[in-house]
Amino acid sequence: MFGALGGVLPLRLGGTAENGLSAAQHARYCADLVACFRSGSFAKWSYTKSGATVTISGYGGRNGTGATHAPAAEVNGTGDVTFRWVDSGGAPYNVYEDELGAQIPFVIRAADAGPMSGSTAAAATAEVTARTVRVRTFDAVGAALDTGVNVEIWGDSQAPGRAIGDYGGDLEKEDSSTEGVLPYAAAILLDLQKRRGSAYTKNAGTLVDAENVALARLLSATGPRQAEKLRANATPRRADEKLDWWRRVLAVPVRPDEPRWRLRQKVATHYKLTDGPTLDAVRTALTDLLGDAFVDLSWDEGATLSAPPDPTYWPGVNPGNPADSLGGGAWLSTRCHLFVEVVQPATMSLGQFLTLVNVDMKTMLDRMLPAWATFDWGFSGGFLVSADETDPDGGLVDFTGL
Repeated sequence: MFGALGGVLPLRLGGTAENGLSAAQHARYCADLVACFRSGSFAKWSYTKSGATVTISGYGGRNGTGATHAPAAEVNGTGDVTFRWVDSGGAPYNVYEDELGAQIPFVIRAADAGPMSGSTAAAATAEVTARTVRVRTFDAVGAALDTGVNVEIWGDSQAPGRAIGDYGGDLEKEDSSTEGVLPYAAAILLDLQKRRGSAYTKNAGTLVDAENVALARLLSATGPRQAEKLRANATPRRADEKLDWWRRVLAVPVRPDEPRWRLRQKVATHYKLTDGPTLDAVRTALTDLLGDAFVDLSWDEGATLSAPPDPTYWPGVNPGNPADSLGGGAWLSTRCHLFVEVVQPATMSLGQFLTLVNVDMKTMLDRMLPAWATFDWGFSGGFLVSADETDPDGGLVDFTGL
C-alpha cells in the first residue's frame, strides 16, 4: 500500500522538537513555504546571442522547467532581444498550469538582467510589459553588444492567494495522540518480532524482516488506523474521505476550484450552527467563516417598539413605495438588520472575496438567523443594500442610515 510507504506515511504529527514533527513545527514549515512562494521570482534563465541566433539554457519557472517552458526569443537588433511566452501555435499566452493542476494567470511586474560571468559586456537592462521582457546589452562605451545574459523576472501569478492550507498546513492541527510518538506499524512490528521468538532473525533486510514489515503495515492499516479514520470522519472538522459527504448533507456551496482545506473550514462552520442566533454565536460563526475578512458586526434594532428605525413601512401608517408591496401594502423594515463590516485581505483575490461574502456568508446567515432578520455586508465606508431589501433601487447605507 502506497499510503504506508516506508512504514511512516501518512506522516503523523507529534514527538519532540528534536525527534519528531510537532503540529506547530509543521505549520511553521508551511508558512515558510508560502513566504518563499510569494517572494520568489517567477522564472530564471540564461541565454547567449550571436547575430539572429538566441540560445536559451537553464530555464526554470513556475510554469515548468526546461526549454519547452521557456519563452520565445525575438531579435530586435544587436544586443536587443524580446522574450514572450507563446503556445505551440505561436500565440502569446499568460496562463499556466501550476503544480496543483490549477490554471494560473500571471502578469510580469519586474525583471533583472546581467551579463554572464566572463562576458565582455559592461551592462544589461530589462524592460517589461504584462507579457514580455526586453533585454539589451552594452559594452563599456554604451554600444550595443551580443553576449551571454542571465535573466530573472517577477510577477503576480496569484502568489498572494497561496495559503498554508495549500501545503497541508492548518493552525488547528494537533499532535497525534495515537501515532505522534510511535507509528502503529512500528509497534505491531515489535510485537510480531517478539512473538516469533528467538528462532527467527530480527535483522533488517532479511526475508523474515520483509514479511514482518508487510504484516505490520497491513495490520496497522486495517486495524487501528481504520478505526481512527472512522472516528475522524464522524465530524466535518476532522473529515477527509467523508468531507464531500458532509458538504452534500449540510448543503454547503462550493466553488469548482475550492481547495479541500477551505472546504473543510466552511463545512465545519456550518456544522456548528446549533447555539441559536445569539450575538456571540453569530460573531463566532462569522469569525470562523470569514477569517481575516471579518471586521465587525452591528444590529439595527431601533430605540423602542414605538420608534422603529428608518425606513419602516406598513399600510395606514407609513405606506412607502407601492413598488415595494407584494399586495396589500408594503411591510418592511430595517429593524433586526445585521450589518457585517468586512475588508478584502491582501491575500485574497476579488473573485474569492465576492464568493466568500455573497455566497458562503449569506448561505450561513440565511440558515442561522430567524426569518424576520435581514442582513448584508459592506466596507467601512458603508453597506451595499440589495434592491429586494430596504431600498427598491439598491444603494449604499452608511452607519447613520440611508
